[in-house]
Amino acid sequence: MGQQAGRALALVRTLLLMSAFQLLGTEVLSRMHRIDAQGIIIVWAIYTFFMLLLFMRYRPSVSRIWKGLVPVFQEQKAGWMALAVILAGTLLVALVAHPNNWDSMTYHLTRVQYWLQQGTVAPYATNNIRQVTQPPLAEYWILHLFTSFSRDQSANMVQWIAFTGTLAAIWSLVRIDGGNTRTALLAVLFAATLPMAMLQSSSTQNDLVVAFFLMSAMLMVRLSIREPKEQKWWWWLALAVALALLSKGTAYLYVLPLLVYYAFNIWKNLKWKMVFPLLIGGCIVLLVNGVHWQRNYTLTGDFTGKDATLQNEWYGVRPLVSGVSKNLMMEMRTPLPPVNRALTWGTSKWHGLWGIDLHDPRLNWGPSPAFEVGMYSPHEDYAGAPLHVLIWLLALFYSIRKYRQSPLWHTAWIALGMLIVFAVLLKWQVWHNRLHLAIWLMAAPAAGLLLSEFSRRAAQVILFLLIGTAMIPLWWNQSRPLIGKDSIFLHYSYPQYFKNNPDLQSTFLQLSGIIQREQMQTVGLALSGDAWEYPLWVMQEESRPAMHAIMVENATQPLENSRLRPDGIISNRLHNNNGHPISYHGVSYYLTYANGDWELYLPVTVP
Repeated sequence: MGQQAGRALALVRTLLLMSAFQLLGTEVLSRMHRIDAQGIIIVWAIYTFFMLLLFMRYRPSVSRIWKGLVPVFQEQKAGWMALAVILAGTLLVALVAHPNNWDSMTYHLTRVQYWLQQGTVAPYATNNIRQVTQPPLAEYWILHLFTSFSRDQSANMVQWIAFTGTLAAIWSLVRIDGGNTRTALLAVLFAATLPMAMLQSSSTQNDLVVAFFLMSAMLMVRLSIREPKEQKWWWWLALAVALALLSKGTAYLYVLPLLVYYAFNIWKNLKWKMVFPLLIGGCIVLLVNGVHWQRNYTLTGDFTGKDATLQNEWYGVRPLVSGVSKNLMMEMRTPLPPVNRALTWGTSKWHGLWGIDLHDPRLNWGPSPAFEVGMYSPHEDYAGAPLHVLIWLLALFYSIRKYRQSPLWHTAWIALGMLIVFAVLLKWQVWHNRLHLAIWLMAAPAAGLLLSEFSRRAAQVILFLLIGTAMIPLWWNQSRPLIGKDSIFLHYSYPQYFKNNPDLQSTFLQLSGIIQREQMQTVGLALSGDAWEYPLWVMQEESRPAMHAIMVENATQPLENSRLRPDGIISNRLHNNNGHPISYHGVSYYLTYANGDWELYLPVTVP
């Protein structure tokens, strides 16, 4: 293994170990009901102490590693400069912008606030069941950073670090499988210029987090295949897979093609001895995920807490054709309406040839808007990647005759397997582009190899297009723009929080004002299943009233506090109760504020 691959691999393994340590620390603190600033600082003080001991022990080796980076950066200077601009720009956004992603406002960040309030990550009553059932590892990282730095911009760093770690895993994978510096840099630039990756790198979502663990798993697969008798790679692979499963539900789908590829290749070397690494892997996966699975099973009767409404209801060749074509076409968004309409029309005709209804409810998620190839949008929920998809498709065709020449081509086919599994199992919805991110990142090594086989002139033209179009999501991120009248440098926190839902800002400011005026100590939240909630927490940073979900109508209802008598009730689903007071736990509450669906009720005082 070359030094260049080793340095990147060291970063990947460090992030894997830190994630495992963070998970252990979180669960220990949770058992002690010490999920707070002091407990988390103690956890990382222990980690830092041991890392300093290791640094003192291996200081000469570390010094040589970093000195060796200079020659690497002297090659392909233009490519490195482009990468530096992307990383620096996205880092700047992550450090300055306040979180404002829709899912973050409803559950990613809200669950962190509940954990801090109760001092444990145990399940709690909530009107948004995703807060307790979804894999929590990315939010555990947010919890640690948010608590350590006391500013919610630090939550953005989780995805940015995962972005950087994914690029390191791609670099290392290309280098260990024989790619030169140019090939590795081309693969990294393919990944770094993915619009969805750039946009999410400054958000508090979790698609980059799971992509990092999946890419790390692929790296460990290749190392294990190259060195089948080195048991350490089995352990690292199992850890990466386990952490991926604890980060996002899509990992359960995406890991399947990767593990099939691993089993097929390792069988050639180990035969029946492969049972041993499989047992190791199973034990590590169970150890890492067991507590979360047990919590889910106790609460919902299902280990993963999956939403059955998202699953396809029709299986076969025709549903597969429909799913793959729709998921590919939605990535082809352009800024040209006639082109988008033509692509939508073509997709509809293609479905007609197969005798499939484009909008068949068995294959389309009901709450989603109907299928169409929409306008190009630099938004972390919708951004497509037409250039990257075309390069991946070209790599697939090109690799047919070169499949055996380099294992880097294999990543294109693993990406195809991931897409097929995804399309087979999940109904189409308009937000799928963000879930595709791990697929295109997996294809990066093959894309880098493809571009390296082009003439230098052709590769430069393609890179120019990739880097040029990448400037749009970098500078004009729809949720967190660097420039323009909505720049993150021109607005304070509240307008940033509500960038994706501006109509709510005045309502939440008024609700916050009433909470402070009435000096509420406890607030009951009778909200819908996808209501914005996080801003209600951060707008009360000084008074910090306790907030509790009430009138819960899902599996967490038994966890609702039966003795709670809140000082006020906020709701977006009671709808004025026909003008009558509402009763909760023997106390009557009257309507004191209403704006659209949002209402605030105060207790009736008895003279």
